[in-house]
Amino acid sequence: MLRSGARHPDADECPPVASTSGQSPDAAPDVQQLYATLNEYLLMEHKFQPRLCLPADSQNGEVTTGARDGAAHVLRCLKVWFDLPASVLIHAINLFDRFLTKMKVRPCHVPCITVSCMNVAIDEHAELTRQPRNVLVEELVSVSQSACTAGDVARMSRVIVDKLALVKGCHSVTALDWLRLLRQLVVCAAEELDVNAPICQVSSDNIELLMNLLEIVVCDASCANARTSELALVLIYHQLGECILGFADKYNRSIS
Repeated sequence: MLRSGARHPDADECPPVASTSGQSPDAAPDVQQLYATLNEYLLMEHKFQPRLCLPADSQNGEVTTGARDGAAHVLRCLKVWFDLPASVLIHAINLFDRFLTKMKVRPCHVPCITVSCMNVAIDEHAELTRQPRNVLVEELVSVSQSACTAGDVARMSRVIVDKLALVKGCHSVTALDWLRLLRQLVVCAAEELDVNAPICQVSSDNIELLMNLLEIVVCDASCANARTSELALVLIYHQLGECILGFADKYNRSIS
């Protein structure tokens, strides 16, 4: 549970609630509130950190890094097919990696685990947003073309919830939550310094670019064990670097 003063990891996707302080629900978050959330995320980060140790080649019937990446790309295809939010995909991949961290899995079970992780992620998103889920388990099975049945997915979903000790109402802090938080901190700093950087502009293109980059990164097994805060920080740093190059290019053209 988040302590008082901290924002919920997926607060940006939740319906706005009535403000009791006179502040508009759409108002920019307070810097102190952001830092309270930052401290909360740091305290919780280790709880949702995968520690995969997968071989590149399977010698004893083990799940390989290639199989893991294949599962991640199946999840991304499901996200695109059903037009799901990026948060659902990021959460599903995180569940998959954490499950493989805890359990020794046979390759033949990977397709069912993959679909089940997406199923759990969709359930949690529906609970968080207080909206009914709009994707049936049967549809997930059909589109994923896995050999499992809806019943298999339902059973495996319960296993995942049990083994990862998922608690209803308590949601994971993912790399996407970190990305949103760090970007908000950059926006606050830019406003204080009166800097108009593209990354700070409230544009769907800018935010979509960051999310697409994050989706690509989390689908790569080589990044699976990286701290989620570090992944988000690297992406923010990359975008800031692009902004600096853009400023330099614009300045050089103006004096030439």
